Amino acid sequence: MFLWGQCAWNRAGSEHVPWLGSGDIMFKFAILFLIISLIAGAVGMTNVSIMAKRISLILFGLFFLGFLALLGFAYLLGAAFNAGQQSMLLGVMLA
Repeated sequence: MFLWGQCAWNRAGSEHVPWLGSGDIMFKFAILFLIISLIAGAVGMTNVSIMAKRISLILFGLFFLGFLALLGFAYLLGAAFNAGQQSMLLGVMLA
């Protein structure tokens, strides 16, 4: 049975990984690949560093675009709720 707040691994029956939250997996993977890129660059493995850097930038970009989309959606919902409240107040004043 799926309960809200659980991640996909719990639904599939496999073990839950505690450091991976259900909402910010993409951001954590972006940070993980950034750290891998920095370590590989320091050790001298430039090919691994370049690939990890690319993956990190792609994941962070997707996370940021998702954040902007949610921010825009929240702005639109806020405007809709304000308009609804104003129309309800106008209806009460006219009645």
